[in-house]
Amino acid sequence: MSTGTSNCVFYSSIVILLLTSIALTGYLIRDTVLVINSPRFPEFRVDSLSISNLSYTYPNFSVSGNWNARFSVQNPNKKFSISYDLVQSTLVYEPKSSHVYEPEFISEIGIPDFNQSMRKETFIDAAFAVSDAYRSMSLGYINVDSTVSFVVKFLGRIKFKDGRGRLVKDYWGREALKVHCEGLVVSLASSHSASGASISGKLVEPRDCKIL
Repeated sequence: MSTGTSNCVFYSSIVILLLTSIALTGYLIRDTVLVINSPRFPEFRVDSLSISNLSYTYPNFSVSGNWNARFSVQNPNKKFSISYDLVQSTLVYEPKSSHVYEPEFISEIGIPDFNQSMRKETFIDAAFAVSDAYRSMSLGYINVDSTVSFVVKFLGRIKFKDGRGRLVKDYWGREALKVHCEGLVVSLASSHSASGASISGKLVEPRDCKIL
C-alpha cells in the first residue's frame, strides 16, 4: 500500500470517529434536554390524620368510626400545570408485625377533580367513614396498642399541560398515578360515656408519600 493510500485511510478513519463522536454527543444532549424538560410528578404529604368515634364490636366483627385526613399536593414544575381526574383514595389499617393478620381495608372515597398551575400547592381534605361495617379480626387489635399505623393510597389519572394549555403527557390506565402514604402512625386514646367506649387518635407526625 502506498503512502498516499495509507494517509487517505488514516484521515478517513479520523473523520468517521469525529462524525460518530458528534452524533453521540448530539444524542446525549437531546436526551439530557428531554429529561430536564420532562414534567415531574406531584409531591404528596399527609399533614394530619385524626380518628373519632371508633368502636369495634364482637362477635360480629362490626366497626364504626371516622377518619379525617388532610393532604398537601405540590406541583414542582415551573413549565407545566397538572390536572387530576377520577382520583380514588383508599384507607388501610396496617397491623403491627406481632399480629399475624393481613392489612385490613377500611374505606374508599373519590377525590373531586382539581387543577394545579405551575409551582402551586393544593390542600385536600378527605373524610373516610364506616358504620357497622363487617371487618376481619385484625381491627379487633386496634385498641390493644397505644399507637397504630395506617396506609392511604391514591390512584388516578393525571395530565400535564404546557404554558399554552397544550397536552404534554397523559397518565391513565396502567400508567395511572399511584401514590402510597405508608407508616401513618396514630396515637390512640380511649373514652367512656353512657353510650359505651370509643377510641380517638391523631397522627404523630406528617409523612411524605411515595409515587410508585
